[in-house]
Amino acid sequence: MYSDERGHTITTDSEHCAMALSKTIEAYAQRQADTSIHLQAALEADSHCVLAQATLGIMLHGARTVAFTQQANDALSAAKKNLDSVSAREQEYVSALAHLLSGQLEKAVQCFEAILDQHPTDLLALVFLQSELFWLGDMVWSERVSAKLVKHWGKDTPNYSAFLAIRAFDLEENLDFSEAERVSCDALTLNPGDVWGAHAFAHVMLMQNRIDEGIRWMSERESLWNSASQMQYHLAWHQCLFLAERHEHEQMLSIYDTRIRNREHPLCAAMPDLYIDLQNASSLLWRLERVGVNVGDRWKELAEVCTPRIDDMTNPFTSAHFALVLAANEQFDDCEKLVNAMEAFSKNSQHDLSMRYQNAALPAAKAVIAHKKGQHKEVVNLLKPAQSQLWQMGGSHAQQDVYFQVLAHSTAQLGDTVGYETLMNTIEQIGFVEPARRVGYAL
Repeated sequence: MYSDERGHTITTDSEHCAMALSKTIEAYAQRQADTSIHLQAALEADSHCVLAQATLGIMLHGARTVAFTQQANDALSAAKKNLDSVSAREQEYVSALAHLLSGQLEKAVQCFEAILDQHPTDLLALVFLQSELFWLGDMVWSERVSAKLVKHWGKDTPNYSAFLAIRAFDLEENLDFSEAERVSCDALTLNPGDVWGAHAFAHVMLMQNRIDEGIRWMSERESLWNSASQMQYHLAWHQCLFLAERHEHEQMLSIYDTRIRNREHPLCAAMPDLYIDLQNASSLLWRLERVGVNVGDRWKELAEVCTPRIDDMTNPFTSAHFALVLAANEQFDDCEKLVNAMEAFSKNSQHDLSMRYQNAALPAAKAVIAHKKGQHKEVVNLLKPAQSQLWQMGGSHAQQDVYFQVLAHSTAQLGDTVGYETLMNTIEQIGFVEPARRVGYAL
């Protein structure tokens, strides 16, 4: 019998499998690019390891693409074969995977929370829980869970920085910026290269409009993130949001080409259609075009990978970003196909995402298409009643902001001063400091 760094059981007859799976957990929590290498090593050492198969399936689900559905189901089938011989905790992971693959995402989260109730330092369960709740748009639930765990973690707990980073992001998304900053800085003191800790602090600075500090802080630390997963691209996206406020458009395009959307980079080459990369790229190009920057043919490259995924309803936020891409390329027939696919999926009452598509992703997608066509009254008619529901798409406040910018621009184009001022108040309540002074909302 073996265990991970915090003493949680890994049922396997292979020491090599246990060691590789333990490394997988630590690398995944730190958002490292070699996570899959460690997991593959674990499975090669013992393909019958239930926790390794469950971990594989959950990570494949986490890629949020129908391309991996069969592989994830294969992992579930493999995990179930030896289910009676493993611990109750490991069985709970298999239950979580089964729920994820059947569209019962909240039940999967409940499985992760049940694990943490009994094993509060189970880092893998915590990372999985926050990830699912983030894309369900329920960071209140995530914060509630991490708050319960604080007393169980300390400086003597292996990979304490990873827990602090998770906690910091929960706090930031729940608008406790001062505590989020303190906790994220504690994480970075323990581990200066902690990607998720840096991510949490970047969010704090952006929400508080600390632009110069954000540019300086991130540029000083970007070399620490070279071994990270695609999160290094997302941190580059954050850098660009700061640069946008200083109108540093050439620098933004340089970062876009070399770091955010560099098809020659090994990570991007291996999976050019990863959902978060497409979100980063499309929302940044939209912001640049909104202020008059010529982005060349960059939209076309994104359309090449988005168009084949019109029917992929694995993530509402991604589908809404597909609309950005297709509309920017004036592929309006494909826009219609996308909207039709979203509407059809929204009627699937068996999937937890169906109502999130209906309430948030659909109006957002339709609005950006209408915006590209210059139909500003239609944009307002779609987004104004839906603005309080956009959180259901998932994503952070910073990511969702692009749809509020769409609404603000159309509201201003219609000359609705009262509506514009009301929207600025709403955005302040979301947590943005002085939004009317920001580039995306400048009249």
